[in-house]
Amino acid sequence: MKTILLAWELGAGFGHVGPLVRLAQALASCGHRPVLALRDVVAPRPLLADAPFEVLQAPVWHRPAPPRGRSFAFAGYADILATAGFAREEELAALIAAWDALIGERGIA
Repeated sequence: MKTILLAWELGAGFGHVGPLVRLAQALASCGHRPVLALRDVVAPRPLLADAPFEVLQAPVWHRPAPPRGRSFAFAGYADILATAGFAREEELAALIAAWDALIGERGIA
């Protein structure tokens, strides 16, 4: 049996959760231990009511709102990552430490 971490940490809404739940169910039916780490564990709760697997709060960086009057057009995935806390070393280090702790606590690694 393998433990498999499925994570959702970026993106608004909870449209990512449905596909992750279906994937987790398929993995569980094959004898694996899926663990979901979700950005939001409250809003998608109805999708997780009968989930036979562990659901955890994912580490999330709550970035400040962009300054008013300044728009930003994303040119690619690197821009998305940069605005999600991956552009500055101290912020990225904090996120990595939180993921390391979550993974280590659950015996995923």
